[in-house]
Amino acid sequence: PEPELTYLFKHVVTQEVAYESLAVATRAMLHEQLGAYLKTLAAGDAPAYLDLLAYHYERSANTAAAQRYLRKAGEVAAGRYANVAAVDYFTRALALTPESAIAERYALVRAREGVYETQGERTAQGAAVESLAALAEILGDGALRSEAALRRSVYGEQVGRFAEAVVAAEQAVALAAEAGQATAEAVAQFQLGW
Repeated sequence: PEPELTYLFKHVVTQEVAYESLAVATRAMLHEQLGAYLKTLAAGDAPAYLDLLAYHYERSANTAAAQRYLRKAGEVAAGRYANVAAVDYFTRALALTPESAIAERYALVRAREGVYETQGERTAQGAAVESLAALAEILGDGALRSEAALRRSVYGEQVGRFAEAVVAAEQAVALAAEAGQATAEAVAQFQLGW
């Protein structure tokens, strides 16, 4: 159903004054309702609505939906090479992700690290690579530990630390083999051959 057009503001200052006069809880509820309405329009999270869904859910009390739509908006932005927007979305999603949700945090850091790599932001990429390694260790997942080691190797190669890159690639091969991840092992072997 189409929303009822009750108010139409002719000037943005009037709109801002009206918005700011609402109680925080009322604003959050209205953003939640608008997010729910947009979700019905989106029909399967259509990319055209992700920015709006992320915007409204982020301003609602529904942090799980906000985190989900910020992540999806980041993925779409990264796919379009809107790298600054992608980093912003991933960073905001990460801020809403509980510290205890290690796997989700790993996925967000990995996505952001990939964007940093594309941008050539080596300092930020290096910090993200270290975070990946720490999160993979906490999870104790051999495949993720292998991926983190591979990302460390790629990063080492990009910044000219070739000895470190080789050691990390060898670790990635060993971890992938130990985890029974043949594809990851092959990718790590390929990295060793650069």
